[in-house]
Amino acid sequence: MPAAARRGGAGEPAAAAAGGGHHHGAAVAGIISAANGACPGMAPGAVLYHYKVFTVENQVSYTSFFLDALDLALHARVDVVSLSVGGPDSEDRPFFDKVRELTAAGILVVSAVGNDGLMGSTLTPADMVCVLGVG
Repeated sequence: MPAAARRGGAGEPAAAAAGGGHHHGAAVAGIISAANGACPGMAPGAVLYHYKVFTVENQVSYTSFFLDALDLALHARVDVVSLSVGGPDSEDRPFFDKVRELTAAGILVVSAVGNDGLMGSTLTPADMVCVLGVG
């Protein structure tokens, strides 16, 4: 199942970017590119690409889904890839190589560090030297 790509402009309704009842990506998209004059996003003129990497029914993903999505982002020549995901897997060589390929191409990769509080550990890929970890 390759990643599905959807290109959306700054004025696109947030619900159009969401899928399967999970709205985190739509919320992040709104923070970035909301075109509302009373409450604009950080980059209201931005063009966003949405890549679905989890199944709708049970929110499962595989490395191949991410590799497909990151390839699409690379070929679209995006400026930033934001990943609101992370995990303890430090052995996923193809994924790490793809992230390095994106950063070598000048794409800023941003990833969540995790939600485990002060005693939690930084999750992959945010723990990679070439990735900007946020959270």
